[in-house]
Amino acid sequence: MPLLQDRIVIITGPSSGIGYETLRQLVLSSAHVYMFGRNLDKLRATASTIAAECRRELAGLAVGHARYGAEVGRMTPVQCDLGSLDSVQRAVDEFLSKEERVDVVLCNAGVMESGKTVDGYEIMWGTNVLGHHALLRLLLPALQASARLRNSAVTGETRVVLTSSDTHRWINKPSHLTPAGLDNPDRAGLGYVHLYGRSKLGNILTAKTLAAASDAHNWGITVASAHPGGVKSQLGSTNSLLTRLKNWFLVPATLGAVTQLWAATAANSELIHGRYLVPWAAVGEESDLAKDPSVAQTAWDWCEQQCTKHGLNLQDWP
Repeated sequence: MPLLQDRIVIITGPSSGIGYETLRQLVLSSAHVYMFGRNLDKLRATASTIAAECRRELAGLAVGHARYGAEVGRMTPVQCDLGSLDSVQRAVDEFLSKEERVDVVLCNAGVMESGKTVDGYEIMWGTNVLGHHALLRLLLPALQASARLRNSAVTGETRVVLTSSDTHRWINKPSHLTPAGLDNPDRAGLGYVHLYGRSKLGNILTAKTLAAASDAHNWGITVASAHPGGVKSQLGSTNSLLTRLKNWFLVPATLGAVTQLWAATAANSELIHGRYLVPWAAVGEESDLAKDPSVAQTAWDWCEQQCTKHGLNLQDWP
């Protein structure tokens, strides 16, 4: 990773798992990171812990290390519940009251549980996909401002990375993403684990559509989705037995953060733009359904309609 002293970064879900490790590495690289999460107390505790960890680690570096002399990056907690579109709007408004641009957005947060969002959507699609869609659309002017400042059409420095998963392959029919099925998960005919896979497919589709829009309008925003690998995490943690069993076979979060950090800071932008990335720091191949532009457009249009219905102040496409 390069040093990121002048970079402004947003990450969702930074308090645990790969989000925590991703945040730690960004702070070690001197970035100013805005931490978007549901629980402000937890965000503040995370920031305090990471600041202490990073001060110790940077103080112990030898002369010649790539991070020698680097300062601990700043962290700014922002309350944001991705399951509430009103909360997403308030979080972006708070961010934009402090900053005019954002250089990197890491859509890292995710839930794997049953239920509905505050707005009444199936919770995994409503949080993992719709919440991040709304966040990115509201942040679009700030991303465009970064791209202009950094000449990102040439440098590729302004980036968006959405955390996906190979579980997206569990969904293999366009009928699983019809507007009726998105409105009512019972109509999609999917069980709990497949609904999670559908949300991870949605993250890939969001990345592809945003990447295509960036190309069409010459925004210079590099966009990719990333599969972190089988990583120990709190996903599914409401089932403690399942969590203990699956964590026997999974790698630590330090490895899980590698691919999305590479995408956000170090990878060649032309190599990763619009692509699905896999462990460790490589370009992979997504499913055939994930490559279908009509499926991507259906999912995007549905998200746009929900945002409009809830009165979000979205910028129109040029």
